[in-house]
Amino acid sequence: MKLKKKTKSFNYWSESAVRLNGGFFLLISTYLEMTIQDSKKVWKKERAKEMRSHMSWPERKLWAKIHGKTTGTMIHSQKVMFGYILDFWCPDAKLAIEVDGKQHLTASAQKWDATRDAVMSKAGIKTLRFSAKTIDKNLAGVVAMIVGEIAKRKKLLDAVH
Repeated sequence: MKLKKKTKSFNYWSESAVRLNGGFFLLISTYLEMTIQDSKKVWKKERAKEMRSHMSWPERKLWAKIHGKTTGTMIHSQKVMFGYILDFWCPDAKLAIEVDGKQHLTASAQKWDATRDAVMSKAGIKTLRFSAKTIDKNLAGVVAMIVGEIAKRKKLLDAVH
């Protein structure tokens, strides 16, 4: 007889207000049951959303240059992938772009980054890392390197498929 793996779950009430005709509000309470794993996914998505609106200065500078049509492809900011939040993600080129500030200089942060890079690499995703200092001093060079890598990766991926 096989035993099912038991997952921990928790329950909570969610309240939301719905505006009715005539300006009245109806408060709707919803009882939700969520597993701990699901709650971590929700937390990561919420954290990524928060990080998009509170980017560091180097991230903002880089985002201003690489989003939209400037690179010839779509780039997302603060994307959740495999349980990690990527600074920037280009799905067409399977390319992650990371901006590393001073907090990435510690041994524990470097170990975390190496683990994340290994996970991404197994999925066929290349990670480009730039220090905040490099972005401040050579933004045009960083953008050129990103655009070149996107073109190279897209060509490589198109040849494979």
